Amino acid sequence: MDRAQIKENGKAAMKANYGLCILVSLILGVTAGGSVGFSAGGMNPSQIKSIMESDSDQAIGALIIFAIIFLMVFLLIFAVSIAISAFLLKPLEIGCRNFFLQNTNGPASANLIGSGFKGNYKRNALAMFLVMLFTWLWSLLFVIPGIIMGYAYRMVPYIVAEDPNISAMDAIKKSKEMMDGHKWELFVFDLSFIGWNILSLFTCGILSIVYVNPYYYSASAVFYKTVKGYYDMQHGSYPPANPYYNPNQTYQGYQQPYQGNYPQNY
Repeated sequence: MDRAQIKENGKAAMKANYGLCILVSLILGVTAGGSVGFSAGGMNPSQIKSIMESDSDQAIGALIIFAIIFLMVFLLIFAVSIAISAFLLKPLEIGCRNFFLQNTNGPASANLIGSGFKGNYKRNALAMFLVMLFTWLWSLLFVIPGIIMGYAYRMVPYIVAEDPNISAMDAIKKSKEMMDGHKWELFVFDLSFIGWNILSLFTCGILSIVYVNPYYYSASAVFYKTVKGYYDMQHGSYPPANPYYNPNQTYQGYQQPYQGNYPQNY
């Protein structure tokens, strides 16, 4: 892969539909990440210290009650956050990914943002829930396997957005097959934006909103199309259902699919 050319194609697609790309990247930034915080039952450090310094039996009893309340609050917030993510945020992420994917073919419509809630909503929610679940389970093995499998599952939103007939498990399986041999390339691709992210810190995040995030999500869609092209060739679909751009060809407008010879080594 020519990472620089993939990024140039993504940048060109972003510039052709710049305003909407900013809007959708803002939404995608919320749906694709973030965390839920919680407080320890409203107790501040001084109250906890007071309990610890009181009579030992009372302290132990209070700590047990505190631990139970803490656990119940944590589980409740965790369950609610998972439900919100699986049934609301993740289908919305699929719609945003679909927008950036279609935007590589020409200026896409804002209506695509809600496409994850249409037609195959239950399948979409299930697929993304399983991705979260499997990634979390892999993360229990000292974190690193979770990171690796997170990259293996990265294509799932694009796959379900493109294929209305594929099942949730088949989408996950296909993503793993597509990313076989390409996980490191995607990792390096992500790292190539670290300079932009550092620079964004000096603008209080404004640069991320108006440029870096739209650029990154647009280039990520081009990365998917490139990997999809290799996968289609490998599985006998020629030319690919989603023609990808020749990494060595000068970008000539994102409405023109690559018409030359596809690489033989992949």
